[in-house]
Amino acid sequence: MSTLPLRAPRVPALPATGFARAVAAVLLMIDVLSEAQEQARAAHKRYPFADW
Repeated sequence: MSTLPLRAPRVPALPATGFARAVAAVLLMIDVLSEAQEQARAAHKRYPFADW
């Protein structure tokens, strides 16, 4: 059975792409932490007498 060869285009790395990745990673961590806080608030609202 034959397969198609897939090749990604080579794009030269720009300095701005590294910065954009770093910013994206920081924003992702902020998003994850805020979602975790929302879930913790919801759990505390549902079980107010639970001791964490």
